[in-house]
Amino acid sequence: MNIAIIGTGNIGSSLATAWSARHTIMLGVRDTTNFKGMHLLELPNVSCMQTDRAVAQADAVLISIPPV
Repeated sequence: MNIAIIGTGNIGSSLATAWSARHTIMLGVRDTTNFKGMHLLELPNVSCMQTDRAVAQADAVLISIPPV
């Protein structure tokens, strides 16, 4: 399954780590060259891209950002 995770804080990072062994994880971020959670790219099946692109390619989307 292709999963887009929007937000790479504590929750998003934890779920990306747990799910990356069985799923393709696409981190949706604003700046693909500098974001919290860059270390997640070392995991298998994890990539980062602009948020709209990640959502468009995903089977499921997790929104893990603080309330505004």
